[in-house]
Amino acid sequence: MGASIRIPYRYQITGARKLYSFKDPQGNSRALLADIMGAGKTYQSLLCALRHPEMRPIIIVCPKTLKHQWLHEI
Repeated sequence: MGASIRIPYRYQITGARKLYSFKDPQGNSRALLADIMGAGKTYQSLLCALRHPEMRPIIIVCPKTLKHQWLHEI
């Protein structure tokens, strides 16, 4: 079962770029992504983490019911 790659929506690309742009006083990237259900937060977070490996490790906080969604997206 290979995962299919889908092209992100423009707003998801914008969101991923915005995530990367937030810096703390030491210059480290830090962000909290919160939006309405179904807006693609999982995908935006993964886009940002894949594009900028220097931001790893990342922590994902979500309800247990979304664990399967994360596994599917990864």
